[in-house]
Amino acid sequence: MTTSTTSNPIPLSTQAGAPPAEPTPTALGGEAPAPDPAPDDVEARLYPAGADEEVAPPPAEPDGVPETYALAAPEGVELDAELVLEATPVLRELGLSNEAASKLVPVAAKLVESAGTRALDGLIEAGERQRRDWLEAARADTEIGGRRWNETLRNAGVALDAFGFRGGHPFRQALEDTGFGNHPDMIRLFARLGTMVGEDGQFVRGDAGARGRRSTEDLWYGGE
Repeated sequence: MTTSTTSNPIPLSTQAGAPPAEPTPTALGGEAPAPDPAPDDVEARLYPAGADEEVAPPPAEPDGVPETYALAAPEGVELDAELVLEATPVLRELGLSNEAASKLVPVAAKLVESAGTRALDGLIEAGERQRRDWLEAARADTEIGGRRWNETLRNAGVALDAFGFRGGHPFRQALEDTGFGNHPDMIRLFARLGTMVGEDGQFVRGDAGARGRRSTEDLWYGGE
């Protein structure tokens, strides 16, 4: 009886003509090699989207519009450098050249001068109105006005003279220039002082016996 033996099969990897199998990496043995990129991916990397598009240049500034302005001022006008710097963005937005912007300077100067004149006229008018209001209030005051008005002015003039503020003195002129000579409380103050330094008062006047009769207006408003 013949015994047949079965030989072990030859692994395919060792069969003639078969390529050796690549070892499969383990999870802890490193990363598996990345697959070859598809043709479309290669083209996308070499030629990214928009690479062949032209980049639009920034919009050109209007001809003759400078970055900074060196404005020519008319004679007698001195430009404020900080003001010109603040106006520069507006001038550039309007597309003005340095020459065109310089033509605006005389106009702007006249506007400023006119505004200043109107403001000054307003102040003068307000001052005159205040002066009149004070005088009317003083004349109507029950203590110093009405029938006592002339006596009040006479006493106030006596006080001014007694303290050395005779006609022409800067203080007396200041009362006139500012209008405070019409203020009821200013008149009241000097009228009370006048009664204290008068002939029957408790203070001795520096010019006692040297002053003749003077009008009420001269005593108060400084006439010699």
